[in-house]
Amino acid sequence: MMEKEELPQYELVQFPKLKNIKFLVNQISYIHTHMHPDLEVAVLLSGRGIIKVERKTYSLKPGDVMLINFSDLHSYLYLADTMEALSFLVLSI
Repeated sequence: MMEKEELPQYELVQFPKLKNIKFLVNQISYIHTHMHPDLEVAVLLSGRGIIKVERKTYSLKPGDVMLINFSDLHSYLYLADTMEALSFLVLSI
């Protein structure tokens, strides 16, 4: 007698729909000093560069995560030796 193959059981996970959250992928080589009215979480996907937040400068490499508070002045610049624009995954809350 052939046994019935058991199907795996899966759970359907549902998340509440949240308003005022934006995701985007952004590719830049330079962004002037600016600010946002939102909290910004960004992951550098490719490229190398720097970010200036308020008066501090940080080096960026792929995989780095930035958390920028609302109204913090910041700017981005890619490193000229790579000639590769910075690609970010950005979450704006």
